[in-house]
Amino acid sequence: MLTNMSSSGHNLLVFVLVVLFVFCRFTKTEEGELPVEPPKEPQIINLSHTNGTLLFKMSLEQTECAVDADHVPGAKKPEKRPTGIIEGETENHLLGTKENPAKFCSEPGISDGIFYINRADPFEVDCIDKGTCIVNVNTVDKETVIRSAITLNTTKYWLSQHKFNISSLYANIDAFQLSYLLMVSSKVKHTIRYYYKIDKDRNPKAEDLQLLSWTDRLIGTEPTEQTSLFYGIDETENCWDDDDQWLCTDIYLTDATTRRLPITDVYLKNIQDRATTSEETVQVYFEFVALCFSDE
Repeated sequence: MLTNMSSSGHNLLVFVLVVLFVFCRFTKTEEGELPVEPPKEPQIINLSHTNGTLLFKMSLEQTECAVDADHVPGAKKPEKRPTGIIEGETENHLLGTKENPAKFCSEPGISDGIFYINRADPFEVDCIDKGTCIVNVNTVDKETVIRSAITLNTTKYWLSQHKFNISSLYANIDAFQLSYLLMVSSKVKHTIRYYYKIDKDRNPKAEDLQLLSWTDRLIGTEPTEQTSLFYGIDETENCWDDDDQWLCTDIYLTDATTRRLPITDVYLKNIQDRATTSEETVQVYFEFVALCFSDE
């Protein structure tokens, strides 16, 4: 009887090994690749056989049949992607590219230079000392200034009343981009270049200007009851070396709240009122220089 039990146990063991081989063999695909989606829960297979008083029982987990991808022909291991690379792009598309724009120039990994920001609608900015800037890289030439200069008269005191593109004072960026920059920053600095022509009896001054803020407040060189914001003036100099009639000065404003800038218009009445006679001409021109935003 013991011999029969031993023989029966031997036969059962062979049967179990055959089942194991077949089970593991057919859990693979025909190409030798691993299943794409293995079962979330281990699949338990119970093989039981009873022969008299001797019980053979074996449980197999399907996960035990998994084969390492390194040892399966055709199987591909997932690639490790460097930090700062977006899905589906190459290592050349680092943070600040059009494919992987940064949020702001102060993000780690962004240095000085031209970068893309805003993941929703990427656009280029100039990163300068962690500040996010829109900078005018196409300075107007002398011929353009003289040809486009505004000759003032007594009936039009606002720059917008003349044939001047007011949006050019803030680089013609669209409302969405400007709103984004204001939203992610805490401070803004706006710089405008003021060109004016000197007559023999007339000398326009930058102090004669009043700038209209984003919140419709007139801004001068000193704080007023209406607003604490005021503008500063850089050194005045000749616009061109070969012309001593045209002078230039940069006007800059810094707002720590981002609610009052950029400038949307210029009030010219004081310049016009200083003309000594109605026959005199006053010519002026304005050029955008830079609009810089900071989140520090």
